[in-house]
Amino acid sequence: MGILIFIIVFASLLTASFFVYKKMFSGKENLDAKAKTILKSKNPEKAIKHLKLVITKTKDNEEKSNLHEILGDVYFSLLNYSSAVIEYKNAISFGFNTTKRRLSLAKALAKSGGKKIALYEYAEILKEDKDSHEVYYQIGIIYFENYQYSIAYDYFQKALKLNRNFEVATKYKGITASFMNNYEEAIEVLEPISNDNKNDSLLQWGLANAYRIQCDYSKAITHYKLAKLDLIDNDRILFEESLCHIALADIESAIETLDLSLKFHPTNVDLILITKYTLAECYENTGSTENTIKLLEDISLIDNNYKDVAEKLEKYQNYRYTDAIISFFNGEKEEFTDKALKLTSTMQLNPYMIQYTAKDSLVIFSKESTNVHATIKMVYIRKLFNPITIIEMIALSKYNQKNNILKCSIVTAAISPPEVIRYAEISHIEIISIKAIENLIQKSQSSSVKIDDIKISDEVLKFEE
Repeated sequence: MGILIFIIVFASLLTASFFVYKKMFSGKENLDAKAKTILKSKNPEKAIKHLKLVITKTKDNEEKSNLHEILGDVYFSLLNYSSAVIEYKNAISFGFNTTKRRLSLAKALAKSGGKKIALYEYAEILKEDKDSHEVYYQIGIIYFENYQYSIAYDYFQKALKLNRNFEVATKYKGITASFMNNYEEAIEVLEPISNDNKNDSLLQWGLANAYRIQCDYSKAITHYKLAKLDLIDNDRILFEESLCHIALADIESAIETLDLSLKFHPTNVDLILITKYTLAECYENTGSTENTIKLLEDISLIDNNYKDVAEKLEKYQNYRYTDAIISFFNGEKEEFTDKALKLTSTMQLNPYMIQYTAKDSLVIFSKESTNVHATIKMVYIRKLFNPITIIEMIALSKYNQKNNILKCSIVTAAISPPEVIRYAEISHIEIISIKAIENLIQKSQSSSVKIDDIKISDEVLKFEE
């Protein structure tokens, strides 16, 4: 459909340009013949090249202005809005500043990212023509795309007061009402035109959202599925659809929809977090513990303090870890320190100083032998069960570099994501495996090292922050 519209628009633009050529170059068969050839071929690149050539050949400013406008229309139809802006400005620069040209310029500015300048242009047009329903509609679109729905709604209303049969303004008024949670008006406006616009994803999304707010979840799902045709917001649409499946207690469909939403690789952090959290809750509801833990760990890597993720991960410790691991990392401060020192000595190291972190983890500075000049090694015994973050690893690496520490090991029960493992490798940081930690815990029970023999630094480290 989009290709057909483009061909129709493009053909009409070329037809218009052909008549301009004919008026300007009657008697110049070579240019006339070329224009006819371009018109038949519908080749935009040739059209642009020839239009530019014709512009250089004419000396009449009004005709030049007309040609620049046509060239701007060609660029606009090709979605090359920045070039369209240049051509519309060129058309106006010859002193032929028509309302149509200013409107075309404003539209191109809005499409190319110059929305503030576009609003200024629209305001200038309204000074001359305060009854332009098209201008009010275009201003509404700018505010709609900027998520300023109440302002957008007012402009769509103004456009419709001037032209009650302005269908596209009616549609956007209904969609805006939906996103303002005015579901009754949204349904009243959008439902009558829904069947004839099944391929209009934005309209279907607006109607789906209205039915969801009204708690008519089955109808909402029907329209959400129609909305997933061409919108870049598919991730958000799928998330909203999943909420309807959850409300209908169809957890299997909710999981499928949420999983599909994440496959669109959303970039909005808030949407990623709420989608993963909702999916984790769905898996928890079905008893799929592994999937639940995986998602909770993913969330904690993005935001350690998100909702009750830390508490939920702590609850699942018994599922993932042995009693020995849980007992070791969950001990009170003094008990944890004592066990950590014994474990470190079991690694054939000689601890000589301890530093605590802000989250009660331990950094134990040790030497590889009793020799005064022996190599210093840091052992970072991380108390937290949530996954290690790359930021934490960078902080640890920077600390080692600053203090000229060449060897470092991390003792942790937490999951290490792939990017953390890669960073550890290039930074010469050893992450000790959970099986190796279990063996060290078992062996450390016979260690005789005592906390009283070790210096405790007052400095608090902040690797986990």
